[in-house]
Amino acid sequence: MGAMLEQIRSGDWVTRERMRLVAIGLLIAYAAGLAYLAATANGLNDASGRPLGTDFANVYAAGTLVLDGLPQAPFDPAMQYAREQAIFGAATPFYGWHYPPFFLLVAAALALMPYKLALLAWQGATLALYLAMLRAIVVGGLPPPERGRGGGVGRGSRAAGTARTVSRRPPSPPLPLKQGERAAGVAEAMHGQCPIRCGSSSHSPFLPCSSISATATTASLPPP
Repeated sequence: MGAMLEQIRSGDWVTRERMRLVAIGLLIAYAAGLAYLAATANGLNDASGRPLGTDFANVYAAGTLVLDGLPQAPFDPAMQYAREQAIFGAATPFYGWHYPPFFLLVAAALALMPYKLALLAWQGATLALYLAMLRAIVVGGLPPPERGRGGGVGRGSRAAGTARTVSRRPPSPPLPLKQGERAAGVAEAMHGQCPIRCGSSSHSPFLPCSSISATATTASLPPP
């Protein structure tokens, strides 16, 4: 068991060939899932009665409200749900609007298109941004991998990559000594309970807390 865990930790088993096989397998699985979804869809809903794209329904419904001159309506759950039911049927689940007001511009632009076309545009645009982010991380943010035993990516190269990434960060300004000592003293004195309530949670209404106390106290102290 220990030898197997050590082999997993080493990363030697992560080869380009295996990564390629996993990626191809996932693409096949996703394609099969999309084909099943398209084959079993009933209008704008899937076989379970949910809108195609599930919570994208709230974006599209909100956009139609904006186009109707009701930009405040998405923030009213009753009006938002009524519009979703009007588009997707009375049995559709409720998908609330949880975005800031300026995102209504995007929703309104998408609502200018038929729903299925808007869904494809949304999925395509967000996928493109996701892939661009991954490319930026892999190409620009990490050093080229060194090959370990068996052609895998060795621990040394990963550690070197982490060290280089950390070294690029600017150093944080040191906390003044007197201010730090005072914050630590107050935190130590308050180390039992921190007077920060957690709303109506069923758990304890207070957070245990020397780190929260130290942070809050440090922020509130005037400079020495």
